[in-house]
Amino acid sequence: MNTYTCTYGIDWPSDIVAETPSKARYKYYLSLDIDERYSEVFRWLRSKLKHKFEVSDLYGNQYQFESMCKSRFIEFAFIGMKVEHRGKQGVIVGANCSQNLDVCFDGNYHSDNCHPYFEMKYFDNKGELIAIDGKLVKPTKKEG
Repeated sequence: MNTYTCTYGIDWPSDIVAETPSKARYKYYLSLDIDERYSEVFRWLRSKLKHKFEVSDLYGNQYQFESMCKSRFIEFAFIGMKVEHRGKQGVIVGANCSQNLDVCFDGNYHSDNCHPYFEMKYFDNKGELIAIDGKLVKPTKKEG
């Protein structure tokens, strides 16, 4: 989700997280708790993009990730690595307390819990397949 700075007239600036500027304005209107209807005030509501969402916003703790890689024997993996799970493309953004990968799939604004051995394909920075279900297909240096 993107972050927008929204205002009503010249007062009350606020940062709102939303997918689009218009959704940010409406969410901001709801937070104002005013008696006027949206159709009467929407022309005075403004939204300006403050931060565009990037997958790197979801990157987790590097130490926890490295610890998980070592215990799961997938030392070749790195944060930012492209993966595929059941045909869906994504990027590794970290690890979680269940010793699984956190993966942000294309089109999502959140990470999903994925087991490193279950129907998972790993790709290097060139897009070449290097491992399937945690087992190397070809030798590689750790990137990242």
